[in-house]
Parts: sequence; structure tokens; C-alpha cells
Amino acid sequence: METESKGSESIDIMDTTRLKFMDFLYFLLRKIDSKLLAVSFFVFLSTIHLALHAGVEKEYIENLGQTHYSYTKDGCTFKLISFDADSINSKVLNVRRSCSFGAVEQAGLFGVLFSEMKLDGKVEKINRISWGAISDKEIIARLAVAAVNSSRWSVITEDNTKTRLAKNIPEVVNILNESLVFQELVNISMVGYQLNVKSTEGVLVDRAEKVDELSGLNLPKGSVVPFTTNVWFAISPLKQQ
Repeated sequence: METESKGSESIDIMDTTRLKFMDFLYFLLRKIDSKLLAVSFFVFLSTIHLALHAGVEKEYIENLGQTHYSYTKDGCTFKLISFDADSINSKVLNVRRSCSFGAVEQAGLFGVLFSEMKLDGKVEKINRISWGAISDKEIIARLAVAAVNSSRWSVITEDNTKTRLAKNIPEVVNILNESLVFQELVNISMVGYQLNVKSTEGVLVDRAEKVDELSGLNLPKGSVVPFTTNVWFAISPLKQQ
């Protein structure tokens, strides 16, 4: 079913059967252990979405020159925002989340919405993604563990003696990429694109025991770790073989 109005467009593409099926997929994303799912379930989800086009809400906001693709469940919304071709931000894709999502869950939802954008011809010019701040507990833990295991990070913190560091630390980009902190997200080859962390902004660091999201994680006492940062991804089409 599709409805349109001047200056805006709202498309509801969910019939009852498809909505129930998308709810089932969403339930799996939240409940199944990411260690068991890894990339395979994300690929499965993206494939199913391409077949059903289910669960996505789309709205065009004319005065902002933006198209919003979103999925909402239980009051939590995951949204991708693209800009008109003549906009200064036409090459940027913004990601917005109203809740903290798990690593597999957010990767799956990104794949679902990005697939819908691709069908609408909205992705050709995009070359970078503004992901926003890392807020998911699982991703925070991965970043912290990767930093603890990095000899280069140890040099930056002078063996955990420094907690006051610059807000922009290039080494965090290397840690995110080399340790596959966003392993589920960067593998979106099923929809013909690849991602890698391009830059970070506003890196926050502290001793691990002072970061609530790291409670219960068995890190060496006194470890100085990064626990959040704003992330920018580079995105590009996969090369044809």
C-alpha cells in the first residue's frame, strides 16, 4: 500500500503476513547469540528483505531534502537518512538510533534499510557514512579489548599511565578495522558494497573499571581504554570480478 502527499511521501509496504515475518526476524536478531550468528545471519536477513521488501517505512521531507528509511519496534527506531542529489551532503548517509542495538541486530537493520535504498537508486553517490557515537555495550567491549591487546595503544597510553589523551586518535581507526570491531556491519557484500572505518572523532578514554558498560569484563586492572567515539565509514561498491 502506498500513500503520497505534496512535499512528502510516506510508503507503508507491510501487509499483515510480511509484518509478522519481519517481527520474527527482529526477534531473532535480539535473541540469538551474535557469536553463533556472525555475518551469516546478517546475509540471510538481507536476502530475505530483498525478496519481501517488508517492514521498512520511508518518508521524504521536502524542506530538508532528505529521505528517511526506518524500522521501528517496541519504541526503538533504526534510521538511515539520505540527502537529495543536489545537496551539499549528497555523498553522506546518516545513521540514527533511538536505542542501543546489538552488533548483529544493528548490522541486520542497516542491511535491510540499505537494500531498500539501493532499490530506490539512492546509494550510487554515497561514499561515506556518519555512524554516530558508539553506544552499544557489545561494541564498546570489543573496542576496549582490542585496545588492551594493541601494543601501539600501550605506547599511546604510556603503559596505562595516561588517561588524558587527545580527542582525535588515529590509532583508534586502526584498532576498529584490524580487530574487526564492526565485523558484522562491514561485511555487506551481499548488497554489493564494502565498508571500512575511515575516521573517528571525539574519542573518550578512561580506566576500564570506571566504565559501566565494561563491568564484568575481565580486563587487566588499571587498563586505560577507549570506550566511545563518533565513527565515519567509507563505503564503496565491490569491484566486479
